[in-house]
Amino acid sequence: MPTSKTKNKTTIVAISTPPGIGGVGVVRLSGPNSLLIAQKIFVTQSSLSRHSLKSEGGFKHAQLCYGHLRNPSTQENVDDGYAVFFQSPNSFTGEDVVELQLHGNPFLLSSVVELCLAQGARLAAPGEFTKRSYLNGKMDLLQAEAVSELIHSQSIMEARNSRMRLDGRLSSHLEKLRDDVIDVLAEIEADVDFPEEDIDPKTQAKLLSSIQKIQTTTHSLLETYSQNQKISSGFRIALVGKPNVGKSSLFNAILQNDRAIVNAQAGTTRDVLSEEIILNGYRVKFFDTAGLRSDTSDEIEKEGITRSSKEIEKADLVLWLGSTLEKHTDSELEVLRNVEKSRRWLVWNKVDLEKAPNLFEDFFEKVFKISAKTGLEVASLLNNINDLLKSSQNEDFGGGISNDRQKELIEEMIHALNRSVDMIRSKQPPELTAVEFRQIYHALNRILGKEENMEAMYDRIFSKFCVGK
Repeated sequence: MPTSKTKNKTTIVAISTPPGIGGVGVVRLSGPNSLLIAQKIFVTQSSLSRHSLKSEGGFKHAQLCYGHLRNPSTQENVDDGYAVFFQSPNSFTGEDVVELQLHGNPFLLSSVVELCLAQGARLAAPGEFTKRSYLNGKMDLLQAEAVSELIHSQSIMEARNSRMRLDGRLSSHLEKLRDDVIDVLAEIEADVDFPEEDIDPKTQAKLLSSIQKIQTTTHSLLETYSQNQKISSGFRIALVGKPNVGKSSLFNAILQNDRAIVNAQAGTTRDVLSEEIILNGYRVKFFDTAGLRSDTSDEIEKEGITRSSKEIEKADLVLWLGSTLEKHTDSELEVLRNVEKSRRWLVWNKVDLEKAPNLFEDFFEKVFKISAKTGLEVASLLNNINDLLKSSQNEDFGGGISNDRQKELIEEMIHALNRSVDMIRSKQPPELTAVEFRQIYHALNRILGKEENMEAMYDRIFSKFCVGK
């Protein structure tokens, strides 16, 4: 990880609260002249009353102080508010940091930034505060990426996983994995140093066992990527079935809103309707699809049915609705033949009017009997969906991997591990296996941000951050 030798000599400034009007707005300074600039433009209450604190003009580390923002050129009061000073290295960036908490008017905050610029600060680039935190050894690259991911989280679960990564829990798992890789590499390098000694079968078996444990871990890590993508984009649930079975009624019951038109006439829904809810911290997208039937001559309805079929392919879970008042045949299930059983659930609707038949139950993973109109057992259906969401999440890797950069490096490791196993089993020279394991080691270092000559990658990562973070 970069060390203090990478510290900047410049002081940067930016507004750290979102654009727009608010009760409070924050301007952040970071760098060697942060305190000096703050002392020039912010007059603390203690300074006003001539009770200075040491030589810091009313500022103490991590102590909030009240005062006035003043233009040093005109001595005009710009605003009043609070300031807090964080002394290096005990700050977010590892540098001297001052945060000015003022009234949240965007024009006022911009004028404060201008005052800081006039006193020698430089406008911060997007993500530069977090970049400095990383470069100054306050966090690794995984944690730095987690800052942006936490800010942009759109559900409790997404924020929770980002927070775990920011706390360093994923980094700890990868550090342990790197230690295991180093142990295997040391064994292989020993074989390189003593090529005249063949590896005995027991040693080879032990080596292969160690590599296979690393393989298991890396495959599990890779699985967390798709899990996190699903949390980020939302779990997709399609409501399908023939016309008039109550798909739109269930759709409205789940949303607790009359989002879809409900009518006794078959084929009311002619397009795919979608809405998102937060279900116990998870983003879930429900899709009300057009009723599936082959005897319609309506071209618009036919297009709706085509779109329904496409939605079934993309769904994480398909709820096939049957009505207790309709006759159903096996042919209706053809649209689900290519859907894994674990992704298809049977929902009998209108059980308040008629008992549900014992049809198709072996074809589906789960069976529910509900009334969308009265709400009977709809909560039970949602509870089961929530259980499915929780069971699909891997809790073992501190938030898991979350972006394409991390995923590509894990895949690089997996390919190198596969090649190394083949080499050992085919008794190829240990030098070749050592090359593969050095590649695995470097891939782990790059995930954590511990490789040299990574400035281009840093710029690419931190440019995606908002200014002020």
